This record gives sequence, structure tokens and C-alpha cells, in this order.
Amino acid sequence: MKSLDQLRAEHAYGIADRYRDNDDFRNLAEKLPVMMRTNGLLATWAFLMAKKYHDMAQALQCHLTDPVLGLRVPEGDDITVFRRWVGELGSQTCLNGTDLRRLTEEAIAFAGWLRRAVQAYKP
Repeated sequence: MKSLDQLRAEHAYGIADRYRDNDDFRNLAEKLPVMMRTNGLLATWAFLMAKKYHDMAQALQCHLTDPVLGLRVPEGDDITVFRRWVGELGSQTCLNGTDLRRLTEEAIAFAGWLRRAVQAYKP
């Protein structure tokens, strides 16, 4: 069985390889860990949607939905996921404090791996 860091690295390097020629994605990935630590998951996710960085939100969502992690991530596109997390689509999908902390911690850890991965693919 893979460790959490191995899983994060596998996802991060796969995503970095997919976007290796996308300068905007790489630049955003390098800033993502600080954004997550400073603003948290929900505010960072809202920023990604507002600026139309759907590829990055989908990359995060792809990692966070891995069943091995056991995190509570609703199905849907990045906008639907956000709306469910904040309770806009019903209180049953709204995040509680514990789930939000777990998601944020994992998103920060993954963002660190993604930053390293895109740096490895820099020309």
C-alpha cells in the first residue's frame, strides 16, 4: 500500500506532466501552497473559480476524491462542489469544521507536491 506522500506525488507528477506546456497552470501551481495556507481551501477554491482556473480546481478535486484519502468531496464540477461545500445546495452537503480542516490539510500537502512537480518540469 502506498503512503500518503507517495499518493500525493503520483497525482502531482501526473498532473504536472499533463500541464507541462501550460505556463499559466505552472505559475499558479507554484503559488498554490501559499494561497492555501493564507486563505484556506474554500477561499482559494472561490478564487480559482472567479479567475476561471478550472483546470487547477479540477486537479485539486481529482486528488481529493481519491478513495484512499476517505475525504468528503461531493460529485460534480468544481462550481457544484463548492456550492455543496458551502451549503448552497442543501445543508446535507455543507462541510462541518472537522471535514473542512481535513480537506484543507490534504489540499495544502498536495499543493506542495504539485509545486515541486511543476518545478521539475520547468524548461
